[in-house]
Amino acid sequence: MKSKIFYYNIQIHERHLDVFAHVNNSVYMQFYEEARWDILNILGYGLDYIQKNKQGPVLLESHISFKKELVNREKIQIETYFDFNESKIFKIKQRILKESGIVSSEAEFVVGYLNLLERKLIALPQDWLDKVHDN
Repeated sequence: MKSKIFYYNIQIHERHLDVFAHVNNSVYMQFYEEARWDILNILGYGLDYIQKNKQGPVLLESHISFKKELVNREKIQIETYFDFNESKIFKIKQRILKESGIVSSEAEFVVGYLNLLERKLIALPQDWLDKVHDN
């Protein structure tokens, strides 16, 4: 089941660049994670919620493909949506778009929902699912 699409905007800065003057591959992972945290905070499931309720999403697997380089001072947008197939494990699909609309990178993450005290995966809360579904 596909969720609504979430958007996150970033501008590339010098600190994101490597010796080739384009965004380093590890920074893409940071961009994708920053966008995911933004969604959690918007939905009310950020760090405060995770620490208080002792549960939250945990990354289990990642796959990234690089299509077009990103360079200094470019403005980009990260699109994110959730793909739910199971109650404990789901996928997050993201892509980075250049201002021109060209896809720079695509990523897919397998995520579980973890009980931090028992250190085991649990079902996603229904209210969490309700907030991300595309109605």
